[in-house]
Amino acid sequence: ALREVADAVQAREVLPDSRLATALVDACGRSARFDLALAAFDALFGPGAPEGVGPPGEGAMDALLRAALEGGSSGGGGGGSGGEESRGLSSEEASASSSSSSSSSSPSPSSTFSSSSPKRWRDAAVALDRCAAAGLEPTVGAFNVLLSCAARSRDVGRGFQILRKMKSSNVEPDSGTVAAVKGRRALRSFLKKTFEV
Repeated sequence: ALREVADAVQAREVLPDSRLATALVDACGRSARFDLALAAFDALFGPGAPEGVGPPGEGAMDALLRAALEGGSSGGGGGGSGGEESRGLSSEEASASSSSSSSSSSPSPSSTFSSSSPKRWRDAAVALDRCAAAGLEPTVGAFNVLLSCAARSRDVGRGFQILRKMKSSNVEPDSGTVAAVKGRRALRSFLKKTFEV
């Protein structure tokens, strides 16, 4: 798909717009190819992007994050399914963990993910940084993608961090947020406590 669009753009047969560019990023991610999704995002929204594409919409961030967290999770033996990454933290541990991360108050949303995280979370940090460079701020949809992955992988501590980041970014939860955490009682409770939903 990337080659077809690239050839058509070079031949001036088609001028990609933001919707087409986002669809390409999403298609790469659904094929479990974060590397291609990132290359498509950079080519279509980064420096030197074709004229007329326009700025990326919020759907582009959601697609890139899904590529990092969902597409990429099909390889490499289950990502963070073992050891300390996947263990459920008590509310005290999670609170301490997220307090220490929020006290640094880094402006980058990718600060929620450390360099020692499993590959999919490092990929998510790269995706967030690329989106920030393109002028995108995380929306509720982006936070929902992150929360859904944290809940599925039983990474309660990271889920707390994401919810705290969501709160500090003044992003209000929606029905997708509730659905993302429905399988994790600790995250459901923290969501209710933090946002009074």
